[in-house]
Amino acid sequence: MPSKRSLEALFEKLGVNIGAFNVIFLNGKMAEEQKVMDELGVFLTQENTKKAGRMIAKLEKDEEFKSEKLNVQFLLAAKAANAINMKKDPKEVFEMLREVLKITGLELSEREIETYLLTETVFKIFSMLAIVYFEMGEHVKAIEVWNRLKKNIENNCVDIAEKGRRYPLIITCLAKAYNLMGHHKEARAACKAGREICIDTKHLFLLPEIMFYEARSLFELGDDEACEKSLREAYHMSCAYDLPEFKKATKKYAEEKLGISL
Repeated sequence: MPSKRSLEALFEKLGVNIGAFNVIFLNGKMAEEQKVMDELGVFLTQENTKKAGRMIAKLEKDEEFKSEKLNVQFLLAAKAANAINMKKDPKEVFEMLREVLKITGLELSEREIETYLLTETVFKIFSMLAIVYFEMGEHVKAIEVWNRLKKNIENNCVDIAEKGRRYPLIITCLAKAYNLMGHHKEARAACKAGREICIDTKHLFLLPEIMFYEARSLFELGDDEACEKSLREAYHMSCAYDLPEFKKATKKYAEEKLGISL
């Protein structure tokens, strides 16, 4: 009989949302673990490195939690994500991510990403690899990995909730990368697709960031009016979702580029 974590991984690989089954499988201990893991995920998304670090330390002390191999993989992936947020040496993070992938027991090739049935953790590991590639100056390789992950979602995610969690993550990475590379038309197109997915799936947490990158591409393309509209939407949504650092960045960009106060 597989453990709850293994069953969860199997459902994820099949593109099915495990949430409906948690009532069956979660006992008190697992429910507490899941709460900590969910909170950690939020802190990582918000780039709150201090709170994320405390959560990671708490899980590292839990020997029962670490007795499950998939939990160890989740924990190591979280450490790598926090290291990225802390701007640590990309080469160091790259090695961390390679070690995390080995826990799967499989040789996963970046060139075949779109063919795999990926758990959410492994999906995020590949996305973080692309981030590290980009930070090391290997921009083409990073874009290729993100686009392969995008195809993976389109090919394999049959559950709308699962798609809503994964697709916006890749869109934000692509939009940010395209803007930094000066490919503003590509960034705008990515943001348009991301906005639609967020609304269709009702997963809106990353929508403020997508709208911010859309605003940046619009500014660079010379459409100040549309840029201001997107910035205001991004700002108010970042307030609604309690993203203080992102709210600050949006406000600063509006003041510097358009001379307006949000």
